[in-house]
Amino acid sequence: MSVLEWLALYRAVLPKATLAECRAFLFNMDPNEPPYSNSQFHRAEQLLDLKREAASTTADFATLPSNMLKHELYWTMPPPLGMVGVAVADIIDIDKAGFFLESSNRNFGKTVSCLRCSQMVCTGVVRK
Repeated sequence: MSVLEWLALYRAVLPKATLAECRAFLFNMDPNEPPYSNSQFHRAEQLLDLKREAASTTADFATLPSNMLKHELYWTMPPPLGMVGVAVADIIDIDKAGFFLESSNRNFGKTVSCLRCSQMVCTGVVRK
């Protein structure tokens, strides 16, 4: 396969990948070739007619019957299965919860302008 074909394949599978991740992928495909520069990548993406688009993540498993049942139980059952009868002040208790952000989804990706820039999430976790 040519370099353009590898780049097109990589962008089709991982549209939210950074430039550095694309460069590393192509270098790993053929370590005998010197790494490509950023400008070479931008020209290759222009040849492939790839544009920077706002990205989205699709949760395909949200509509599985088991997940729909969990959603229904959460809103219709009392604790510990749901939240019926629990005061709003008790539900929203973030100050003691200890949440922190480990990672976030990328906001932009590269794709052909007629397609949606979407990364499928099958496990519920975005891997970078």
